[in-house]
Amino acid sequence: MLAGSARSNAAVLLNLIDPPVGIVDYDLTFTATTTETTISVGGYQVPSYEQVYYNVVSASSGPNLLGGSWSFTPAAEGSLSDTYDDGTPVPALNFGGVAVGFYDTYSQTFATAPGTKYTYSFTFDEDGGPSSGLLVTTTGAVSTIPEASTWAMMLLGFAGLGFVGYRQRQKLAGAASV
Repeated sequence: MLAGSARSNAAVLLNLIDPPVGIVDYDLTFTATTTETTISVGGYQVPSYEQVYYNVVSASSGPNLLGGSWSFTPAAEGSLSDTYDDGTPVPALNFGGVAVGFYDTYSQTFATAPGTKYTYSFTFDEDGGPSSGLLVTTTGAVSTIPEASTWAMMLLGFAGLGFVGYRQRQKLAGAASV
């Protein structure tokens, strides 16, 4: 959950602490669970800035569902963030900060169809400050990235299937040699 956010049922799509310096394109997928979804992007960069631009939310290459303005929640320990024109209809986000770990947050709510898969695409530019963070969450949606426990169960299931196949081959090999 983002600092200063009242949303307790948020699904985390991306959580970066002190990411590598440079420009990276992200495509984060989620599945809508309600008719409205809110995407929130929180960040800080002490003592410099990081940018999130070319923001697009769409389903199957459809139109961008994001609008021309973001709701802003400043960090509890001071704010140095703003938006700017990146040449697209959706303003870019510029995150600064005065204290490590205190996120300024920008949010937008848009109409979604429950069960439909959406992608939030953006470009992230980290300029190399000593401390930074970026957190992207949604409400009214679930992340399509499996949790660690899901991966563990899948691996255990595959191992079990492999063992059953091995035992079957051993039985067939034993029967053929008799």
